[in-house]
Amino acid sequence: MTYFNIIFKFGVEKFVKKSAEIGVAGIILPDLPLEEAGEFLRACEKFAVAPIFLFTPNMSEKRMREISAAAAGFIYCQSRTGVTGTRTKFDDAEKKYIARCRRNTNLPLAMGFGIQKKSDVDFLKNKVDIAICCTAAVKILKKNGPQKMGEFLQNLR
Repeated sequence: MTYFNIIFKFGVEKFVKKSAEIGVAGIILPDLPLEEAGEFLRACEKFAVAPIFLFTPNMSEKRMREISAAAAGFIYCQSRTGVTGTRTKFDDAEKKYIARCRRNTNLPLAMGFGIQKKSDVDFLKNKVDIAICCTAAVKILKKNGPQKMGEFLQNLR
């Protein structure tokens, strides 16, 4: 996951090619709108790298279907509006949002933004295919090192 300006500066095709060469399976560019993604999508197809796009809670089902048609690998479902790092409250609204996501793609669903505890992962079990908890893991890594981060991730199961 990165931002498009980095890829743009490096060169879109060159970046995707290098990514494929080092074993990257997919790229998430949260700031790249589908309408501007043509060069990126062509490079991903050329080098067999999955272009991974986001669904957001306020997104229309029509937009979800458009994004799903261009995406590969999985869909990153942003659990709430705003920025990552703040804990998300999982409730019936999340269940309804996940159901909307499922209706509008055949790709696996990954949910991120605010997943910080085992109870969050437990809520998501059998609803999404992947729980993403990057901010929480990175905070533990930074504060306590890789061993503690590994323990944290193991305890989410």
